[in-house]
Amino acid sequence: MDSKLINKLAKSWTFSQAILGCVVLYFWAEAMMAAATRVVVGGAPVGASAVMFALLLPIFWLLVYRFYNVIGFFRSVRVAVVNFSFLALGAMVGVLIQQEDVNQPTSPAAVHELVALGELSSIEGAAASPAAKRAYQQFESFREAESFFLYHLANNIGLRWAIGFDGAQAGDEEQIQQMLSNLDYRLPEISARFGQEKAVAIRSQSETGLRTRAKNAEIRQLESRLNDSLFSLFVVADNLDLRRAYRSDWYSMMWAILFCGVLVSVLRNGVSYLLKKNKWGFAVTHFGVLLIITGGLIGRTTEIRGLVNLNIGKYTSEYQTWSRQTKTFFYSPNSAKEGDKRFALKLEDFRADQHDVLDIIYVNATEDGQWSQEFDLDNQPKLRVFAGLEQSYDYPIDDLKGDPAFRLEVLEYHPQTTIVRDDTTGRIDSYAPIANADFFDPSSATIKLKLSGLDENGAFDSQEIYLHAGGEGDGIPFSYFGPDHERRVVWLRFREDRDPGGMPLEWQSKLTILEFDDQDKPFKVAEGDVRVNDYFMHGGYRFFQTNHNPADPTYSGIGVVYDPGISWVLWGLYCVMSATAFIFLIMPLIQGAKKRGAN
Repeated sequence: MDSKLINKLAKSWTFSQAILGCVVLYFWAEAMMAAATRVVVGGAPVGASAVMFALLLPIFWLLVYRFYNVIGFFRSVRVAVVNFSFLALGAMVGVLIQQEDVNQPTSPAAVHELVALGELSSIEGAAASPAAKRAYQQFESFREAESFFLYHLANNIGLRWAIGFDGAQAGDEEQIQQMLSNLDYRLPEISARFGQEKAVAIRSQSETGLRTRAKNAEIRQLESRLNDSLFSLFVVADNLDLRRAYRSDWYSMMWAILFCGVLVSVLRNGVSYLLKKNKWGFAVTHFGVLLIITGGLIGRTTEIRGLVNLNIGKYTSEYQTWSRQTKTFFYSPNSAKEGDKRFALKLEDFRADQHDVLDIIYVNATEDGQWSQEFDLDNQPKLRVFAGLEQSYDYPIDDLKGDPAFRLEVLEYHPQTTIVRDDTTGRIDSYAPIANADFFDPSSATIKLKLSGLDENGAFDSQEIYLHAGGEGDGIPFSYFGPDHERRVVWLRFREDRDPGGMPLEWQSKLTILEFDDQDKPFKVAEGDVRVNDYFMHGGYRFFQTNHNPADPTYSGIGVVYDPGISWVLWGLYCVMSATAFIFLIMPLIQGAKKRGAN
């Protein structure tokens, strides 16, 4: 291979020519894959085949008659700079344009149907197919995301007027302050009862909520004004694959150009040149980059994602992809094709370890003997408990730094305990901590509390109690006298925190892999535990914790990923890291030692 000619051809590429060449290749990739899809899927195989032939013909011509020009293109530094710039722009598009949910792809036919329907303010009542209705819902999400971005961008750079809004900020400031002043009337009492931090938090959350409500109202107005423009952007972004930038053919072509450029650069002086000791780091680094890109291609073409819904003791050999397809687990070192060895996934055990919390709710007795909350708060105070926790409540309203009238202390906290009952009566006698308890042991926690409150004489009266978090939790009322000598009743309930929006402290599933003999009877071949960020792997499939149902403690949602490209990417990263360390750390040390030895 004439390296001098290739170098000359590489240097001949100007930036304008490099931009044109890269853009042509990007569009060629889109057109080529569109034609290939038509051929494979069907619909217009003859015409699509002709288009494929017409697109491939110039590529073959270049490879046969202009091979050195092709090599020079990929060797060109200007081409590399331009391609890197387009890669950066592609990444920016992926951030600025809301991306399509990979698990719920938008049908091109559905988008065309929406265009045919004309201007729509809502899909309700329109004569549209289910696919078009789903596409419109995706447009609504797109419109909301882009309006949110434009609104906050204009607000942050002081261009509210450019999007049609007056004033320095959203909402009627006088009205907001009036509503906050109404809240301030109750805050001293809340501050005295629960502490100043709680009162500050309530006011801050209230002010944030009022301002957020005003901003959301303006965003809805902006959505309405920009509806037609954003719908046009949605259609263009869908047709040009801007909504799926990282999975688009033009973005893949950018990586293909990078791959070819790295490959040509590595082999420019032949393989023997790379075998020299001082070139090993260079060779391994670039080889690692090639592995990473190859792994990305393998993952893009073979990746499967799905979900398995299991209950304890049940097993299945099927899973559902995010596109609602049902597939079967098949094991093969290199593929997930049907016809290979089938296996099943069994849920041996599952537990979601919820946070243990103590509710602090002040109550009043009603006329019918029931309890009603004294403070009508959206979120009543609750404490995440631990041994040694101390908390004080109910300070003098005119001296928030004075002595509190109510104190509580967590003397003991045992995360997993068993109930000890009286042999004669069968009543609960105590709770015993379970030594060396397994994570999957569902036993609930127990705490020992010391409660201290003022009596009618102004002296502290203390008592110690046990509370168990099993079931709906264990609660008792505690009565004392406040700084104003009025009787207070506080309801203390120890429970597992299953409030909406909360997340478990940790959740784990114990899984077993089953294979089948000639009589189709299952037998165990492997087992492992999974967490949210700790997967279990078998047969090329990765299993990880996805979700759970607080109402059904036996249910576990297991995420499934089949992606052979991951191992390629990991090995590529290992190569890049080790070679970089060799070049910049080990080699300088070796060379320095040689120089010192020579001196």
